[in-house]
Amino acid sequence: MRHVRKKQAADQHTQRRAREALQTLFAYQADVLLAYIHGSFAREEPFRDLDVAALVADRDRDGFLARELRLEAAVEDALRRVEFTSPVDLRTLNRAPVSFSYQVIRTGFPVFVRDDGVRVDFETRTVSRYLDFARFRREQLREVLGVAV
Repeated sequence: MRHVRKKQAADQHTQRRAREALQTLFAYQADVLLAYIHGSFAREEPFRDLDVAALVADRDRDGFLARELRLEAAVEDALRRVEFTSPVDLRTLNRAPVSFSYQVIRTGFPVFVRDDGVRVDFETRTVSRYLDFARFRREQLREVLGVAV
């Protein structure tokens, strides 16, 4: 049987400690350009895990997954040091589907920004691509399902 973690709520002190730990960690990770907290934690709802999305400098294409896993482990370690024990789900935004990146921007908030110009460029490109994609998605659904969406 799979163990399901009970949802928990984070008080403002816990949320602040988690944000500060992430900001400090990412400041020392030179390839992290931008990071968001998203999901239920960002909406200040009860949560099972902390959802983090990061845009990283795309230097090492062959080791991209390994870099994502190392970064997730570093985030968990940094949070554990401030007694934040919930699991972390970290995803990089570099190769994420546009719908995922859009939801991160729409429902989350930046927890670390190395360069605001990079943030603005990423958000602008993501929203533009999402809106282009949404139009085609509506057309495909209309053709396949025969309904207006």
